[in-house]
Amino acid sequence: MTFSRKGTAAVAALLVISGLTGFKFITSREKPSEGIQQALPPSEPRPATPLVTIYRPDPAVGQLKNELDALKDEVKTINAQAPAAADPSPEPEAAPDATLATVIAEAKAEADRYDDRIQREPVDRNFSLEVTPRVNEFFQKPELTGSTMTRMDCASTLCRVGVRHDNVAARQAFLERVASMIPANSELFAHLDDQRDLEIEVYFSRSGGLPGAKQAANGQ
Repeated sequence: MTFSRKGTAAVAALLVISGLTGFKFITSREKPSEGIQQALPPSEPRPATPLVTIYRPDPAVGQLKNELDALKDEVKTINAQAPAAADPSPEPEAAPDATLATVIAEAKAEADRYDDRIQREPVDRNFSLEVTPRVNEFFQKPELTGSTMTRMDCASTLCRVGVRHDNVAARQAFLERVASMIPANSELFAHLDDQRDLEIEVYFSRSGGLPGAKQAANGQ
């Protein structure tokens, strides 16, 4: 057999794959006329390894592939027939809590009545002298370091104490203990403008319950 130099690399690869190692290549430095000389030993040549492997697919695999393709086509059909989803409309803003708003309004009205009564009542100095030491001692408690008394006004039957808190936790600690600030036989009312209010007012009576709306308006 004779091959040109151009096909030498391809032929070499073919020979290695096929297992035919009994051939010798003749390059351009050797005599080209001799081509490739056969140098087989006298024994019988070994059979060549086949160059082509035949692949026979598994019928079950082919069936599964066909079923998968059918499902894909079905999904495409369903998506094409489904109407386009409308953009979700924005959710309406939550309305303010009417109950909370009512409570806040009623509390403010009650505080306004007490403020008006304290302004109209004559000042009883004895009342102020009685309760001032008790209130000052109350604010000395270590649990109330985050609360500070800003003012104290006493008339004849009512006192008003302004309190400033460092934070909500300090305000909560104050409200949990404020009952011990007032005389044993009196009643108190703490007014907050809202849940975030840190400057509040506390009203308490000299004796008995706080005056109702009608009594506060009439100064009774």
